[in-house]
Parts: sequence; structure tokens; C-alpha cells
Amino acid sequence: MNLDKARHKMGKTVAALRQQLLGVRGSQLSPNLIASIKVDSNGRPTQIGHLASIVRSKTNISVTLYNGDKHLLSRVEKALAGSGLNAYIFSKDTICVSVEKYGQRRDVEQHIKKAGEEAKIAIRNIRKAVRQKNKQNLSKIDKPLEKMTCGFVKEIVEFVKLKINSI
Repeated sequence: MNLDKARHKMGKTVAALRQQLLGVRGSQLSPNLIASIKVDSNGRPTQIGHLASIVRSKTNISVTLYNGDKHLLSRVEKALAGSGLNAYIFSKDTICVSVEKYGQRRDVEQHIKKAGEEAKIAIRNIRKAVRQKNKQNLSKIDKPLEKMTCGFVKEIVEFVKLKINSI
């Protein structure tokens, strides 16, 4: 992998973080935030928005699975609960998420920070892959690669701070 491919992948990682946190507005829970949470589906991490329809009412958000898979339903509930949301199984294909519980600023901050840390780890993994592929030319690419990595990590840190300040 060369530096241009690495720059492209790192840029996509930052763009994915921005898309994931698009649903965070104020201290209210948005369906977009739930849609961006990933759950293991057939051995691959998949966004809940690709597996279910998500509808918001005044008091809760309903997540209705397209296929009604019982095992997937429990995995989605665990992923939502793992993100700090008050989620519970409502029926054989629907999960409800309480909006009031999520109104706490601390929970929102934790979710934003966790997403930022995951993005930084992804950036560092891209750097590691470039270093492993270019062991022979490491002295040539190491400084520009490190500078590029630091730039993207700094962009993530600034975005996370901005997002936290906006809630």
C-alpha cells in the first residue's frame, strides 16, 4: 500500500466517523445515531440502519428488523445497550429505545468519545499496514506517513471536541 492509498483510506475513516456522529444533535437521540451503531450480522459488522427500519415517536424510538431473526434481535438489543441506550425487546421483531434515558449529556459524550477512539485506532491500523507492506522503503515513507497519521488523528480529536461542545 502506498501513501496515496493510505491517505484515501484514512480520509474515508474520518468521513465514516462524521457520518456516524451525524445523528448526535443536542442532547436528543436521533434515529441516525441508532442507524450507525454496528452489530454482528452473519459474521460481519453491519449498521443497524441496514438491518431495520427506525422510527422516532415522542417517548421512544422503535427499531423493527426486516427479517425478524430472533438471534439478530438479541444482538441488536445488546449492541444498543452496549452503547449506553435504554433498549428493550418490545415484540418478536421490534426493539424500543427510550428517548428520556438518552437525554443525559454524559451518555452522549461517552458515545462520541468511543466513536472517536475507534476511528483513531482505525487510522493507526492503516499506518501499521503501510509500514508492514513497505519494510524495505521504511526510511523513505516513515516521516510522511507519521505526519499524515498525526494530521488525521488531530482532525478526529478536533471533530470530537467540537461535537461534544455542540451538545
